[in-house]
Amino acid sequence: MKKSNLVYLILVVIIIIGLGTLLTFKNKINPCTISNNGQAIFFYGDGCPHCTLVEKFFTENNITSTIQFIQKEVYKNPDNAREMAGYAQKCGLDPNQLGVPFFWTGSKCLSGDKPIIQCFKDQTGIK
Repeated sequence: MKKSNLVYLILVVIIIIGLGTLLTFKNKINPCTISNNGQAIFFYGDGCPHCTLVEKFFTENNITSTIQFIQKEVYKNPDNAREMAGYAQKCGLDPNQLGVPFFWTGSKCLSGDKPIIQCFKDQTGIK
């Protein structure tokens, strides 16, 4: 192999590794971004224990004063349930396999108490 080809190959590998590291670092800085212009929606069900955990986190950390989002109950409101299913379809999720809590960040779907709470921790810097 010629010396110039070897140098070229090494440079390409360094660039690829650098880009991979940069993308990984960027995702660790803010892996979940919540739209703060009223487009984010928290879907919950009255009596849902996992929803209660998320709501407790919101209250204990005063989340609603720092991040603007809408809250919609789906057990008693079929329109809200249909809206949630629509967001799930946008994310490529099967609406028939959905449950609450469910959160539409404004661009991304999150399902389950742990991913939703982690997203809010990431967004607010809560440890």
